Amino acid sequence: MKVEATGTVVKKFDLFEKGEFKKLEFVVNVKEGEYDNPVKITAMKDKVDFVEKLNVGDKVEFSAFVSGNEWNDKYFINMNLGFVKVLSEEAAPAPVGGNDLPF
Repeated sequence: MKVEATGTVVKKFDLFEKGEFKKLEFVVNVKEGEYDNPVKITAMKDKVDFVEKLNVGDKVEFSAFVSGNEWNDKYFINMNLGFVKVLSEEAAPAPVGGNDLPF
């Protein structure tokens, strides 16, 4: 099943590499009304290159393929990245401390 949404990147995990295999997970907060809905998405192989360029705070549009599996009567859901596009980059931090004008 494919899902598409927009949200804000709130966390990137460390890159996992083993031989040719690469995996990078990140979390996007998809607002539903007034409530936060953080979603962890997994990027694998060539999709990792796109996620490495993301920064916390970037607003993104993404698609993910949802799949599930069962192990020892426990059920898990996976969200594997289809595509990701940056809509707006993180805002530059506001200057700290009063008036920085030279006059």
